[in-house]
Amino acid sequence: MEAKEQSREAVLLDGHTLTIEQVVRVARGSNGVYPMVVISSEATEKIIRMREAIESLVAEKVMYGINTGAGINRNRVVPANLLLGYQRDYILAHCVGNGPYLSKEITRAMILLRANSFAVGHSGVTIELCQRLVELLNRDVIPVVPQFGSLGASGDLAPLAHLGAVLIGHADTQVWHHDQLRPTKDVYQELGIEAYRLKAKEAMAITNGSTMTLAYACFIVHEALRLLPLANLAAAMNVEAIRGEKNAFDDRIHEARNQVGQRETANVIRNLLSGSRRITAAAQAICFIHDDSKDCVESCAQARVQDAYSIRCVPQMHGAFSDALTHLRDIVAREVNAATDNPLVFEKGEEFIVLSGGNFHGDTLAIPLDMIAIALAKLANAINARLFRLINKQFSFGLPQDLSANDNTQSTGFMIVQYACLADALRASMLAAPASVFTGITSGGQEDIVSNGANAAWKAFQIIDYVRDALAKEFLAVCQAIDLGADKLGPELSQLGAGTEKAYKRIRREVSMMRKDRYLRSDIETIKALIVRGDLHDAVFNNTNHK
Repeated sequence: MEAKEQSREAVLLDGHTLTIEQVVRVARGSNGVYPMVVISSEATEKIIRMREAIESLVAEKVMYGINTGAGINRNRVVPANLLLGYQRDYILAHCVGNGPYLSKEITRAMILLRANSFAVGHSGVTIELCQRLVELLNRDVIPVVPQFGSLGASGDLAPLAHLGAVLIGHADTQVWHHDQLRPTKDVYQELGIEAYRLKAKEAMAITNGSTMTLAYACFIVHEALRLLPLANLAAAMNVEAIRGEKNAFDDRIHEARNQVGQRETANVIRNLLSGSRRITAAAQAICFIHDDSKDCVESCAQARVQDAYSIRCVPQMHGAFSDALTHLRDIVAREVNAATDNPLVFEKGEEFIVLSGGNFHGDTLAIPLDMIAIALAKLANAINARLFRLINKQFSFGLPQDLSANDNTQSTGFMIVQYACLADALRASMLAAPASVFTGITSGGQEDIVSNGANAAWKAFQIIDYVRDALAKEFLAVCQAIDLGADKLGPELSQLGAGTEKAYKRIRREVSMMRKDRYLRSDIETIKALIVRGDLHDAVFNNTNHK
């Protein structure tokens, strides 16, 4: 146990340098071991200094959220002798979440992000509260938090209140401890942890801030950054499967439009296809005839002037996704190191001032999260369009209908794989409707326009998995199509590109060619696992120039 403790990575919280990747590592851990979280000495000093300022001001000034009620009750002063009791009551009255529980990793991320927000040094909380949050992470005592109930307005109020209820040791709460769901009081007793008593302002500090939304956003960025190269890879393999035109990826075209993501995507595709013989004129000249009908022969003989949008416009479509992702990543990277509760404390020389504002409001995240949800849904639709053309002989330049490997007219082949891919794209599209345009009025009109950011984050997070499912199906189909063309092309013209060959070999280590109809769900799940674990990404993109 001691050796394991000593080997744990340390993540320092100073309110300024936490990264998205660190958030994911602290949230996920590795083989049940999580990094140790430590508050920096500089942050500790500032937290203490700001708290001392709050304590000195609370007896002489009326300050929103420190010695007043919240929202419509902003003008109600809470007497000093009732302030501690008010903190507890505030937390309990906010515990109205519903639905399934957040995953443990999202909740771990949420705790880390709340602690780092306090480490910025403007929240006016006690160092003891910050240390207790860190202790929950380091001792793997993770609150059970319902998924729904937030409007993303004064922060993710309800979900964060459930975190607060665990801090104060409420009898009805539960925690995950070493992946076992247990009553909080039992775990606290076992570990010798005392229930924390929130001080003035701390109940609001815990709940103010779109921290659950931000936790989701960190994972969305992390996963989408791994999906984008794989989407480019699947598209490149599709180009080879149909012996497509490479001119669409010429840098001169993309330089002329001057869009960053588009040009980068075209460069990635060119690198993946480097050395491929399947996209040469010689390969295109070979007629794949599995049907001697006049229409098939004429289709095969047509000049390959250009490919359909789903192939030809990959740089433009995937590039737009890349640009949306870059925008979201930059916003999330800044938000990770932001003070997001209300009010905030500032110092100027030896003077301190408490200012009430709206840093908790979720639109900062909600709008770019809506944008990435739309971009993800478009990606799923592009995948489906390529797969549709690949399994239909009138579009696939001589490949057999439904990519069937035999002449059995009763073979279904990959027809229903494409149906299921369309189902993935439809689910993604339904969830891509922007959440941030839906709003409402709360708290007697004081909080009169909410962000709906929590729902924006939840939807985008779901879409990520639908894109994975669609990609798994495209990879399965393109490998089948590549195999079906190999005999016609011969060894030389069958040569795949520098990156696509690595992907093909990695997939074929797990899933063989389908020579007759079989149970395909296992194949799809196997390839999806390669995507989720990062095995396919690492096989192609690690230690290469494919970015």
